[in-house]
Amino acid sequence: MLFPYHLQPLIPHFRPPPDLLQFDAQHSSSPHSLPSQSPVRNSNDNNSEQREIRCVEGYGYNLYIGASDGTVEWWVCEGSAYPQEIPLPSAPIAHALFQTYLCCALLSSETSQTVNCVIDLSDASLTEVLPVSQVPPLEDEDGEGKEAVNANIVVIPDEKEFLVTSYTGTSTMGVFLNGQGDPVRGTIAWTSHPLSITVESNWIIALLSDKTISIHSLSDLDSPAQVISLPAGTNATSLSYSPYGVRVSDVFSGEKLKPSKMRFLSGKIASKIGIETSATTGEQSKRQEEEQGDSIKDEEDDPPAGSGLTPPSSSKPTFERTADKSPAFITAMSETFLVTPSSILSLIPTPPIMDLENLCEKHQLSEAASFVSDIRRRYRKGIIEPSPSPIDTLNTSQLIRYLSLVLASQLTLSASFEKATEYWVKGKVDPRWIVRLFEGLRGKMIGSEEEGEIPSGLTSTFMDMDLVDDMSKRSQVVDTTLAKLLTLLPNDSQESTEQLLALLSLPNDIIMSEVEPFLEKRKYVLAKVMEKNGEWARVLDILRELVESGSQDPMCKDPVQELAIALINVQDVDTWADHVLWLAAKRPEKALDVIINHPPAALSPLNFLPRLQPYPETHQAYLEHIVVKQRSPSRDLHQQLLGSLLDEIQRIIVDDGVKYHLDELQEEYGKETERTAEIKGKERETFIYFFARLAPDTPIKRLRLKLAFFLHGSPFYDIAQAEQRLEGMEQLVYEKAIVYGKLGKHKPALQLLALTLSDPLSAQTYAATSGEILPPRLARSVSSISGIGALEPWAALGEVGKRKKVKDNGGKLEEALVQDLLDVYMQDGTPLSLHCASTLLNTLPHLLPLYPVLKSMPASWPLNIVSPFFVRSMRRGTHKRWEGMVTKGVARGEFAEVDERWLEEMRKIDPVVQEADLDNGRGDSIWSEKLDEKEEFTALEESGKGQQEVLSEKMPLQGTDAGRTRHV
Repeated sequence: MLFPYHLQPLIPHFRPPPDLLQFDAQHSSSPHSLPSQSPVRNSNDNNSEQREIRCVEGYGYNLYIGASDGTVEWWVCEGSAYPQEIPLPSAPIAHALFQTYLCCALLSSETSQTVNCVIDLSDASLTEVLPVSQVPPLEDEDGEGKEAVNANIVVIPDEKEFLVTSYTGTSTMGVFLNGQGDPVRGTIAWTSHPLSITVESNWIIALLSDKTISIHSLSDLDSPAQVISLPAGTNATSLSYSPYGVRVSDVFSGEKLKPSKMRFLSGKIASKIGIETSATTGEQSKRQEEEQGDSIKDEEDDPPAGSGLTPPSSSKPTFERTADKSPAFITAMSETFLVTPSSILSLIPTPPIMDLENLCEKHQLSEAASFVSDIRRRYRKGIIEPSPSPIDTLNTSQLIRYLSLVLASQLTLSASFEKATEYWVKGKVDPRWIVRLFEGLRGKMIGSEEEGEIPSGLTSTFMDMDLVDDMSKRSQVVDTTLAKLLTLLPNDSQESTEQLLALLSLPNDIIMSEVEPFLEKRKYVLAKVMEKNGEWARVLDILRELVESGSQDPMCKDPVQELAIALINVQDVDTWADHVLWLAAKRPEKALDVIINHPPAALSPLNFLPRLQPYPETHQAYLEHIVVKQRSPSRDLHQQLLGSLLDEIQRIIVDDGVKYHLDELQEEYGKETERTAEIKGKERETFIYFFARLAPDTPIKRLRLKLAFFLHGSPFYDIAQAEQRLEGMEQLVYEKAIVYGKLGKHKPALQLLALTLSDPLSAQTYAATSGEILPPRLARSVSSISGIGALEPWAALGEVGKRKKVKDNGGKLEEALVQDLLDVYMQDGTPLSLHCASTLLNTLPHLLPLYPVLKSMPASWPLNIVSPFFVRSMRRGTHKRWEGMVTKGVARGEFAEVDERWLEEMRKIDPVVQEADLDNGRGDSIWSEKLDEKEEFTALEESGKGQQEVLSEKMPLQGTDAGRTRHV
């Protein structure tokens, strides 16, 4: 915790004159004229008596309190006579005022005790509150009672409250009162009685009789925030408060910031050179001779000055550091002063330098870094209080640099070199102060007598700095020994283990080779140590040994899980593969998660997949992941996945229950198709959608859906081999149709879909899309309705990648497939087939030629099936003819418009007259003719129209076309 105040001497050897009367009331904001002369109350008043007049805020009156007779008088500021006099039982011993309320300590006539009273000046009412002392008064030599303690009354600014004290005999109690004399807030307890009290900002400052200053916060009255012990021999009498503050010298900060000089190679860095003020004269002379010899040797070893290798050394000083006599002056704002008979001491806010040094002494370096950053931020934003004074010789930037240097030096002493670098840079340190710590780097660049300037507050710290190598060695010894001691504690000691792990998690200088033998019996802790050092191979070996040995560690409840987590950080493929295969045997789901989600960057799935064959489940799942999710284009992997799916289906389908289940679903779908055909307007659904919706979630359902998605979406498997494998599986009708479609066996595929499976919607889709049974949209719907989330990547196989499309020349293949489907229905001749044929005629009439279809229709078909198709075909033919004529007319109109625009452009072109060739005798006859380009163009246009009419290929429609053209 940082302390709010710091006590320092201000004016030594000075005795201030005693104040006759001190007022705490503030002046009124409005100016008033004072009376030229204070009126005399009676003839007995002493003319030399001092009277002080203060305006009461909000009332416009002046208040006078007599020093001897104990009266309160009101004065009008304009100078008229006082209107009212309030008699008091006795003269006030202490008092304080806010607004129209006066709190004073009066001697009670009844109890002969001094009592704290509150007086309402507006109605002249007096309320006794608490006695100043709750113990009987002491008797003096004359036999009169005398209070053992003094009275204390202060006003709490902006709170409209009084603070009074009451001595209980063993301690003193502070009570807060409002204008009516009622207690508010809590109470303050002082172990000694306050001699004087002031209120500054949010702090209550009390000078106690035990020669201490106790500081309480208004927000926390239970315990003091700070207790300051007075210097020995200080006989403090009172506290004095200045509401506007007095700018005083910050002695502590000035001494710390005062510049001084010190040799770079001094202190612990130059162990042979030291400062010993208590040495005898003989020892000093002997040391001087040794230093002189060392300097001569250094001069022989060092290159000459000015050679470029070392700067010239300065003259050798008598002492290691010479203090600079130039003053460093910085001020602070003080509002509270401590008055003694011979001096005045100021109470100033604790300087930032002192706060930072306190944090560093407690080794709270993180808090110290936050403190320095906060100071820098406040200075940068300009929210510092008080603002710097123009008389300061040190500016705020120098203060911030000093704070950065203090923190940097402490971080360096604690071997936190990376963090220290940041603050060395912010402090703008002379690089030689840092280079000197690295013996191997400084070489002879820094002279043995060379000096540098630093603030006085850093001299002792810089002298205590060791070489960096020495710091690291000491840290290694301390950290390593501490780690060994923690390992020697009992294994069941949870606290020691946590301390050891905490030590290892923080930056340290532990020599692990020294600690490892002590951790042989604590494998899990050793694994954590190896994990901290990044030795993941050792971590995996230790955890694997824990599992295989069966030993229990209270801190590691699941070593297999810990091993799976550790595998995430391993990047060596061989190490990772060995432990993943071991994990696949112990816990396949964890191994699969590591393989899929956290493989090493250099892992080749094609090379690693064969190593998973001893673990079929993991092998199959990883194969599906590579092919389906990663979209591997390897034909071998696609063929391998197809073979594994067919093998699993063939193994399951042998079961009679599975066969019965599949046959029942197919039969139920056929009945559903017949019911849908009888109900007009009912929406139909494909077999695959019906299967995904109605079949329960069983292995055969998952396998069939995966197989259907794969056969339709993958372009990298052997289709002929797939056909051979499906021949012996009678229940997989839908899958056979997909393979037949890819092989171009359209007629068998349509027969399977339309007749065997009774799926007219899939058959119609097959014919209309040139052999595609499972479009992407239908695949997504099937995956969604199945309720199996793992099927989504399988359903997307047909959407990603390039699938081989069947070439279709102008829609001829679609027409042929629709014709084949119609032939299949006609050859079957069942009522369901006739209904499907009728639906096909009504749905896809544009793909069926009129005359061939009419010739192939059986004579037994009713007219209501044939007539809609015939009418639509005739209408479609007529529509096409009229559409062609409309298009032709529009084209002629556009052509005529282009001709007109071209003619207008030609008219704007100036004619070019070419002179006759004199050598050519026919020149005169040629140019004597008058040419008109308009007539020539008209003649050409008429000849072109005549030729167009002769070559017209639609002579029977010429009259109709001409009539339509006129309307256009």
